[in-house]
Amino acid sequence: MTPTLIVLIPLLVVPVVALLAFAGCKPFAADTSTPPGTAPGNGDHPGNGNGNGRPSYADTILKGGEGLVAYWTLSDVATTVAVDKGPSALNGTYRGAPVLGQGGGALADREPSDGCTRFGGADLVEVPHSALLNPGPNLRFTFEIWVRHVDAAGHAGDTQTIASSRGKAGGDDTGWELYLSYGNDGTPTYKARVFGGGTNASATMAAGAGAVGGAWHLVALIYDGTGAAPSVTVDIRIVGDPNRYTETKSPAGYASTTDASPFVIAAFGAGNPQRPFTGDLDEAAFYNTALSPTQIDAHVAASRP
Repeated sequence: MTPTLIVLIPLLVVPVVALLAFAGCKPFAADTSTPPGTAPGNGDHPGNGNGNGRPSYADTILKGGEGLVAYWTLSDVATTVAVDKGPSALNGTYRGAPVLGQGGGALADREPSDGCTRFGGADLVEVPHSALLNPGPNLRFTFEIWVRHVDAAGHAGDTQTIASSRGKAGGDDTGWELYLSYGNDGTPTYKARVFGGGTNASATMAAGAGAVGGAWHLVALIYDGTGAAPSVTVDIRIVGDPNRYTETKSPAGYASTTDASPFVIAAFGAGNPQRPFTGDLDEAAFYNTALSPTQIDAHVAASRP
């Protein structure tokens, strides 16, 4: 979550094939139940993870000095508020009926109580519009989130939005979005779209232990408009796979969202949500910097035992 897409302005689309169907390897099925021995998440992360003295994942994100703007753990329970634990207090609202505190979150191997939010295809998180989540075209930003999508079976041809800042200006689309597109054969592909661009890029994931069995993916969209030519990078890590999957291209342009459109997780648009996501999401963060591969690697390491 490849369907026909009609737009009025050029777009930058950055696809990343999440899974490949080839001999000996079939698309994985996400775990749709709480893993055995895993307690439901409690919405908080222990200060030192598994007690070995290393900073917890949350401490790594909150105290990393990486230009953090907002951090939604998506581990909330018994609430309608998606709490922003970052410095900007950009709290969101859960809409629909997502399953909060679902056990087996992206950090559960290190922090067994970690939970995530399970979105069922009619649910979302709505964050009121903020300029902090819509940097100008000459600036930098990164959006990062852990994703575990459902089995491709039955989703051929679907497009599912993971996060979107999409808005309008003079009738034209603005902003950016990260989404999952299922091909006609059911193969899922991560895609990032920057409205106002005109270059296409793709990176393909090779086979690996993390490509099967419902593994968590850390997906990052990185935009840098500070150089002579702007660049957009898609960067993927898979739990259990040592490889880095990434590609960088120079878009023709990017127009940030300046109207009142909210930032939405798990769908596009809040009042009339479209292309909703089905699966588990965890640990979403927005930065006003372009994270480096080393920084993203450190986030992955902080999630591991």
